[in-house]
Amino acid sequence: MFLLYPRWSVLYGLLCVLVAYPAYAQINESVGAAAANRREDVLQMQRLLNAVPDLSGGPKQRLDEDGKVGPQTLAAIKRFQRMQLGFEDGRVDPQGKTELRLMRLAGKHVLLGGADTEVEKQMAELTSAFASIAVSVDGKTVFVRPPYHINAGRRKANAEANRKANPAIRKLLYNAPGSVEVANGKATPDQMRHVLQAAIDADLVSPLTPQGIRDFLATYGISTDCSGLAARACNQLYPDAPLDVVNKANTAYLAKLPSVASPADLKAGHMMVKGGSHVRLLTDVDVTPEGIEFTTLESTASKLFPNGDGIGERRWRFPDPERFDQLQEMKGNRFVEASSYDQAYIYTSRK
Repeated sequence: MFLLYPRWSVLYGLLCVLVAYPAYAQINESVGAAAANRREDVLQMQRLLNAVPDLSGGPKQRLDEDGKVGPQTLAAIKRFQRMQLGFEDGRVDPQGKTELRLMRLAGKHVLLGGADTEVEKQMAELTSAFASIAVSVDGKTVFVRPPYHINAGRRKANAEANRKANPAIRKLLYNAPGSVEVANGKATPDQMRHVLQAAIDADLVSPLTPQGIRDFLATYGISTDCSGLAARACNQLYPDAPLDVVNKANTAYLAKLPSVASPADLKAGHMMVKGGSHVRLLTDVDVTPEGIEFTTLESTASKLFPNGDGIGERRWRFPDPERFDQLQEMKGNRFVEASSYDQAYIYTSRK
């Protein structure tokens, strides 16, 4: 493989020297709920969890690194998943989403170029912010993964009808910070949190469960669409040249940005775009012996994630670092050939 792709060979060899690829430890079997829970694997997960800061989803109290899955370790896995990935099944699978995110945040992942490390940290923070909105309910913190909303078609009509039918909620929405963005499906996590908390405090949300609160967001169209999510990331990375999130940030515009030449050139902050249809944000890119792997964050109407549509992550791989060809997607614990729809995406960069 390395002889066929000399550029890849040099890049990979350099990374092995600089970041010590053999230290890229991983579990051999699953850890957590209904898992194999081999002592060595559990110990690895406990160490990784302890290396993640509390505000990024690490345990509030340091775990005992004893190689045993007790209530604290299981709760720590679920907390990390909830804050970082938008679900909480309590299980970590080898090379699954939870392990990959843990290793990246704990500084154990092989990154594509040292200069991208800070960008990937910013993307991890953005992912955490969008994937899990924290609100207070009766003195307890409840985390909610936002649903999908686009201010067009049936979703727009339904949201506007529901707002009109409830004057108290309509007033709350249009008096909120960034009301134009909130009303147009381009809300930031802080804007969503503000509206939600105000509605909860005014007894406008029922039932006060994660799903009930999520249904409230969907009913009144309080979330962000795919281009709104990508534009927020662009504006965070390039504050000197901000995009007009409401009027200009759409998939057609994002598809016209400069193209990325090859998988080997992919970086966090780049976009995976299908013009006029959908956009995904690359949040991290990794070099592995099997190819270029990357994670995307998206807001989608498709029910791809554990609790339906909305904001979530997917993992991809190009076997050949020189060609955007034979894209693979992680399904369960292994990569399989991506759909023809996903193969047709292009890759663009804000700069």
